[in-house]
Amino acid sequence: MADPKGFLNTPRELPKRRPVDVRIKDWKEVYLEQEFSALQKQAGRCMDCGIPFCHQGCPLGNLIPEWNDLIWRGEKAEAIDRLHATNNFPEFTGRLCPAPCETACVVSINADAVTIKQVELRTIEEAFKENLRYGIPEFKMEKNILDRRLQQMEQEGTRFRTNVNVGADITGSQLRSKYDAIVLAIGATNWRDLNVPGRNAKGIYQAMEYLPWGNKQALDISTPEISAAGKDVVILGGGDTGADCLGTAIRQGAKSVTQLEIMPRPTEERPSNQPWPTYPMIYRVSSAHEEAGERMYSVSTESFDIDENGQVSALNLVETKFENGKFEPVKGSERKIRANMVLLAMGFTGPEQSQLLKQLEVELDQRGNIKRNSEYQTQTEGVFVCGDAGRGQSLIVWAIAEGRSAASAVDKYLTGMTQLPYPIEPTARPLMV
Repeated sequence: MADPKGFLNTPRELPKRRPVDVRIKDWKEVYLEQEFSALQKQAGRCMDCGIPFCHQGCPLGNLIPEWNDLIWRGEKAEAIDRLHATNNFPEFTGRLCPAPCETACVVSINADAVTIKQVELRTIEEAFKENLRYGIPEFKMEKNILDRRLQQMEQEGTRFRTNVNVGADITGSQLRSKYDAIVLAIGATNWRDLNVPGRNAKGIYQAMEYLPWGNKQALDISTPEISAAGKDVVILGGGDTGADCLGTAIRQGAKSVTQLEIMPRPTEERPSNQPWPTYPMIYRVSSAHEEAGERMYSVSTESFDIDENGQVSALNLVETKFENGKFEPVKGSERKIRANMVLLAMGFTGPEQSQLLKQLEVELDQRGNIKRNSEYQTQTEGVFVCGDAGRGQSLIVWAIAEGRSAASAVDKYLTGMTQLPYPIEPTARPLMV
C-alpha cells in the first residue's frame, strides 16, 4: 500500500489548466505539468483495496494500485513496467480516456477519487523523459506525442504503409494471398446524419470533415478549407466529438459557438439508478466548455434555413421531452437560432461499408458492425476484427484492450498456442447500468 493515511490527509488535486485567454490563442495542450512531489501525494491516496474495483472499471485491467504505490515510492522504472504490462499506449489513454477507473475507485464512495488518469499519464511521460494523427485536436494531445510512439514502434520492427486505399490500391484477395492473418482495425467511421429540410445547404459539415483541418492548421500544413473564423457556429451533438469541435472553432476565431443536445441536461451528482462503481452520466465541463460557447439541452433541429446563395443561415429548433421511449416535440416551443456554419457531431453507426469488406466477404451484424466469434475472427478464415469496427463506437481503452486480445487470438491461430494477454472477450461490456 502507498501512504496508509493518504486518502484521509491529502485532498484530490488535478494539474492546473493554462489560463483560458492564453490557451485559446494556440493549439498547445491545456494542462500544465504537475510537480512530481505533488503527483506522488496523489498516488499515495490509493487505498490498495483488497478488491480493487478500479480494475473492473478499466477494460485493460490496469494494475492501478501497484503503479500508484511505485510512483508514491519514486520507483519510476518499475512503475512503467507495471503500466506497460497491461497498456500499450498509456500516453494516449492518459490524455483521451474519460477514466471509468476513477468512477469505480473505492475512495470515491465517500470522497473524491484518486487521480488515476494523471498518475498514469505522468508515469509514461517520466519514462519517455528518461529514456492518432488526425481527428484529435492538438489541445487534447499534441502530435509529437504520437510521433515518438510511432518512432519506437518502427524501431521495434513495425512497418507502416500510408496513403494506401485498401480495397483499391491493394485488394482483399491480394492481402489474403500475401499474409497468413489480417486484422481489421478500421474503426467506426460511418457517421450519423440528419435528414431534415435544408440539410444540403452550404456550410453544414460532418465533424470528421472539419476536425482534420484544425489539425493541419495547427501543424502549419495547409490553410484550412473548412474554418470557423468569424462565423456563428452551431454544433449538433453534446458528446466528446462535439466538445472537440467547440475547442477547435474557438481557436480558429469563431464569432460565436453553440452546442445543441437532444437529451436533457444531466444532473451534477451521480443519479440513484447509476450506483457506484458504474460510470455515471453526469454533467461535466471539459476544457473546451470552460473556454467559451453555450450549451442547450432538450432541443431538436427541425430544419435549416438557406439564404439566396445556398448557404445555411439559421436552424429551426423545437424543445423535446423523452416519453414512452421516444423524443416528443413540445408544442409552442419552436425557435430559431442564427448560424452560418453547422457541425454534425451525432456519433457513428459502424464501419464504412467499403469495397474491402465485400472483397473479404465478412458479414455485418444488425447494428452494422463486423461480425466476429469469441476469438475475434470473422466468418472469413484468417480475417480478424477488433476495436470499434466490431464493437461499435466506444472508448480508447476498449480499443486497446481489444487490440491486445485480438493479437493473442491471432498468435494462437498461427501457432496453436499463445502466452499473450487476452484482457477481454468480444462480448464484454462497460461497467454501466
